[in-house]
Amino acid sequence: MKKALALTCAMTMAASLFLTGCGGSDYTTMSGNGSDNNSGDSNGSGKRVVNVCSWGEYIDEDLIYKFEDETGIKVNYQTAESNEALYSLLKTGAGDYDVIVPSDYMIARLIDEGMLAELRGEPIPESMEEPETHKEKADFNAMAQEEITFTFDTVYVVRKAREDIDLMPLRAYLSSIGDSLVIGEDDETFKVHVHTDIPGAALTESQKYGTLELAKIENMRSQADALAAGQIAQSTDDLDAIEEELENGESGHKVAAPEKAVGFLAICAGDGLAAVFRDLGCDAVVSGGQTMNPSTERILAGIDQVPAETVFVLPNNGNIIMAAQQCQGLTEKNVVVIPSKTVPQGITAMMNVDPEAEVASITEAMTEALSTVTTSQITYAARDSDFDGFEIHQGDYLALKEGKLFGTDTQLDALLEKLAEEGKDSSFISLYYGEDVTEDAAQAAGARFQAVCPDAEISVLSGGQPVYYYIISLE
Repeated sequence: MKKALALTCAMTMAASLFLTGCGGSDYTTMSGNGSDNNSGDSNGSGKRVVNVCSWGEYIDEDLIYKFEDETGIKVNYQTAESNEALYSLLKTGAGDYDVIVPSDYMIARLIDEGMLAELRGEPIPESMEEPETHKEKADFNAMAQEEITFTFDTVYVVRKAREDIDLMPLRAYLSSIGDSLVIGEDDETFKVHVHTDIPGAALTESQKYGTLELAKIENMRSQADALAAGQIAQSTDDLDAIEEELENGESGHKVAAPEKAVGFLAICAGDGLAAVFRDLGCDAVVSGGQTMNPSTERILAGIDQVPAETVFVLPNNGNIIMAAQQCQGLTEKNVVVIPSKTVPQGITAMMNVDPEAEVASITEAMTEALSTVTTSQITYAARDSDFDGFEIHQGDYLALKEGKLFGTDTQLDALLEKLAEEGKDSSFISLYYGEDVTEDAAQAAGARFQAVCPDAEISVLSGGQPVYYYIISLE
């Protein structure tokens, strides 16, 4: 159902979000005049254009037509399926948007990553020239303290008690208990977006005008704190998993009865990496990794799913080891944490398992295996900085070796070449490519390693991991 919110409201809500270099394919497109999307100040005929992207249907098409007729400005309007899809579009840089309309927690994330231009309170220029690049990281703490006046981002839908019901008294009430108020309506329902400290009162008052059908309430302060700490902000998207946990029992999950002596659990991010661990004998995989550290509760739930008396846990990240160790004593199962700090260490440990051996022998073999592998990773710089003697620029590729910065470059192939040189003495080299790397590009990277390391056995596998273009194992 279309949400009848004025285009001018959307522009006001997103006035601080002007940026360029955004685009992609995970969206639907609607142009008021039916022409193609063109970024810039005209569409080739001298007519001014504004390119807008939001998540969900926030602007009624009829209002876009009306806006174009009254202002003479053509609107190219696109919608992403979710905040995360919108974020991916902004990261790819395949097109240009003048205005984006994300949710509050995603705004915080974009600010934290330096992806938004500064709001200076100046008139928007009529010529859409390329803005000056903002290289400094945004002041996230200032945003969190100054911009979040009310705690709860509240959105809900109410089916009207009658078609001609007057919503002006409700509007006045909601304005008195919060800000960022937007109300859209059609003949059957009205939709409300408001920031308030008392969402329950907003919902109770709104039910005087009809029947509540759907609601979303999110704590913007806790989301901002999580993002500032480099963690994933909790949102209503997590409720399905929470509901499933609650339905499984009072403790939030079921405890599998032991069917064997030993079992294994790995923690990693990426479907391909999860499949590798399962193929090596892991009974369960918990999703998590860099910037996505799972809680002790989630790790404990994964441990209790393993039908074994003793469960070996591979954290595969130095920041997750402590959370995994906290599970010891919280379950009736015997938990052994192998302190793997990288995915290649975890994989190598699993390759040295003899499931018929005693627990002590398995522990010793897996732990010793950790030192036989060297891990390299390639990621990107989200902002300008100086680190370990390297001058890093936003957008540069970064190579890490054993967790330390190895090199930076504007060309991914140059870093792959340098890392290949590091592997000349290796017998086995595995390249796990991430979700943003094509198979052809990964195979080309594998060929580059083979050329530099002709005596090594090279494997190229899809890891599907976020954050890292490549995770490279040298043995």
